[in-house]
Order: sequence, then C-alpha cells, then structure tokens
Amino acid sequence: MPKFHYFIISVLLVLSLSLAHLVGNPGCAGNLEHDQTVKVNNQVLPVQKADSQTERQKGLSGLDCIGPNEGMLFIFDRPGHYSFWMKDTRFAIDIVWLSADKKVVDQQLNIKPSTYPQTFTNDKPAKYVLEIPAGQADHFGSTEGNQLSF
Repeated sequence: MPKFHYFIISVLLVLSLSLAHLVGNPGCAGNLEHDQTVKVNNQVLPVQKADSQTERQKGLSGLDCIGPNEGMLFIFDRPGHYSFWMKDTRFAIDIVWLSADKKVVDQQLNIKPSTYPQTFTNDKPAKYVLEIPAGQADHFGSTEGNQLSF
C-alpha cells in the first residue's frame, strides 16, 4: 500500500478518536439503567437516577464509559451546594447543576479523571445534578438559565 494511504488512514483514525472524545463513546451504551428521561432543548436524554445516598455516593465511578446520549441524574432532598469529584471515574464528564425548578444554575465542563481529588461545587443552590459525557452540555446547547424537564 502506498505511503499516502497509510497517511490518510492515520488521519481518519485520529479524527474518529477525537470525535469520540468530544461526544462520548458511541460504542459504549447500556452501562446505565435508564429509569428517567431528561429533556434538554427538545432533545431527550435517557438517564439513571441516583436518589439515595448510596447511589449518589457511587455515581459513575467504576464504569469504563457511558454512551454519548445517556447520563446520571442526582436527586437531592433539598437545594444546596453539592460537591463532586472524579474518584474512580474513568472518562471525562460535564456536570450540570439544576435548581429546584429544573433550571441550569451552574456547570463545569470537560472534567477529566486526572483532576481527582479536586472537587467541583455549584455556586448557586441546586437540587438536581446531571452528569453527562464531556462535550454533551455544549452539544445539547446547555447554558445557565436553560429550563430542563423530567
């Protein structure tokens, strides 16, 4: 095979890996139990609820990846300031904090596993927190003040 073909194949491989990093891992689905859906700007996102202390504590830790169109929705008893870290999380994520009326009040984007033990905390009180693959908040057009529904 001519050297040019190897070059083209190498470029395509790098581009596909870069795209997978930006939009999650499309080959990695089914890791979460989809027991809830979240609507973000007319796009539906299946999520797994984490509404007990044990589920919230475990979060996404231990998973190798999640699909680009899935996430985890943390549900707290009352609005507050909730810290998250990347302990045992193996892939980059976006964290979106939501008020009691389900509006985006804060977000941290592209948080990498290497940030552990650093914590990420919301500035404004939140009752819900959505964790999704890195790049998905931008993909969905999530910005402060956006109204989500679930």
